[in-house]
Amino acid sequence: MSHFSHYLSALEQAIMQFGWQTEVMLDAQQSTWSYQRFLSTAVAYQPLYTSVTVNNKIGLLLPNHPSSLACLFSAWLSERSVGMLNITSGASGIRSACQVAGISFIISRRTFLQAIGAEHLVSELQDVSWLWLDEVTEIPLLADVSVAPMITQVTTTLDDEAVVLFTSGSEGMPKGVSLSH
Repeated sequence: MSHFSHYLSALEQAIMQFGWQTEVMLDAQQSTWSYQRFLSTAVAYQPLYTSVTVNNKIGLLLPNHPSSLACLFSAWLSERSVGMLNITSGASGIRSACQVAGISFIISRRTFLQAIGAEHLVSELQDVSWLWLDEVTEIPLLADVSVAPMITQVTTTLDDEAVVLFTSGSEGMPKGVSLSH
C-alpha cells in the first residue's frame, strides 16, 4: 500500500461527503478552487514530471497559489521529490540551493517571474533547465471523482524524500532540509 492512500483516501472521502464541486481554496484573485479543479490541474501538470528522468531533481519556483500546490501534488503523484526554491534568495541563493539539493530542472511561470521583475533569473541560472507551467494551456476537468487510479500507480514509500525546503539565505547561503513523506 502506498503512503498516498492516507491523504488521497481522505481527499476522496471529503469529495464523497462534500461534493466534487465544493470550493476548498481561494486564490489572490478571489477565484475559487474546487476539488475538481485542483485534481484536474494536478493531473494536467503530470507530463512536466514524466518528461524528466527520475534521477533528476526538480525545483519549484512558484508563488503562493493553489496552482502551485497542485504542481507539488502532481510531483508526488509522479513519484518525484521537489525542492521548494525561495525567490527572495536571488540568483546566487537559488543556484546554491540547486547545487546542494542536486536540482537540475526548475518549474516556474514566466508570468510570475515577469510580474515580480525576476525574468533575469533564467539567464543567470543557465546551469539548470526550465520547465514552464504557462505552457500547460489546456486543463480538462476530470469527470470522475475517484482518485483510486492515482493511488494504485504510486509506489513511493513513507521513507522516500518528498520535499526539500530552503530558507531565504538571509544569513548567507540558503539552508535546506529534506523531508520524507
